[in-house]
Amino acid sequence: MGKFFTKATEQKTLFSAWRKIRSNGLRSTSFETRTGIEKFDRDAISNVKKIQRSLRTGKFEFEPQYGATVKKGSGGKRGIVMASVQNRIVERALLETLQEKSKFIKAVNSHPTSVGGVPNRSVPHALQMIDEAFRSDQTQFVRSDISGFFDHIPRSSVLERIAEDVDDDAFNQLL
Repeated sequence: MGKFFTKATEQKTLFSAWRKIRSNGLRSTSFETRTGIEKFDRDAISNVKKIQRSLRTGKFEFEPQYGATVKKGSGGKRGIVMASVQNRIVERALLETLQEKSKFIKAVNSHPTSVGGVPNRSVPHALQMIDEAFRSDQTQFVRSDISGFFDHIPRSSVLERIAEDVDDDAFNQLL
């Protein structure tokens, strides 16, 4: 096991991921999401240890995900993918490990205009940047929150770029 896989599968990392997933899930408007979180939470310690064991023994498999549509504020609908609590915990642990250990991901996240999914940055940070730009007489902007943006990212290219930075076959295979 390489250092990335070891870090991602440590109990500390998995419990950190669980806390984030739990916090977000309990605020979800989705009944299925809240129910899944509450069920997992009944024996969270045992459940997280079970995930760790299956990861470290090479027996972990992502559970099937399913699609759903949710209403948008504008009246339309958008498609989302519903993942199990187990899947979300592992995905979050992978993300946290990349954000902490990958030079490539750190470089992307440290770009001054990166806000989505970046630790300690979010919508308020983005709005503050826009306010500052307008106050400094900049009156034009480019909208980058494009509908369906992530549907068109070449996944294999992204994974190849991460693999160049992350010399850990077990981690890259899981990712």
